[in-house]
Amino acid sequence: PQRGYDLLSRQTDMPDAVLDICRHHHERPDGRGYPQGLAGKQISVPVRIASICDVYDALTSKRPYKKAWTPAQAAEFMAAQKGQFDGPLLKRFFCCLSN
Repeated sequence: PQRGYDLLSRQTDMPDAVLDICRHHHERPDGRGYPQGLAGKQISVPVRIASICDVYDALTSKRPYKKAWTPAQAAEFMAAQKGQFDGPLLKRFFCCLSN
């Protein structure tokens, strides 16, 4: 994430939100993420949303090393990952998918 941030930050017109997401999308509300070990409200709402989307996409996409999971499998797995996601945002994410 830091390398991506460094590369993108060279662009003069790169929005701050994009840089924030790039650098911090592996941070976790429980502080066990990286690269800076941010926790809770230190992680912006756009980053918290992007991290949910990133993991959901990774789980539900076919990869050379794994089959795509169903949305239900991804939801069950993500809900079980205590401290990795913003709980209320995760619930809202899955509510939006079911509409």
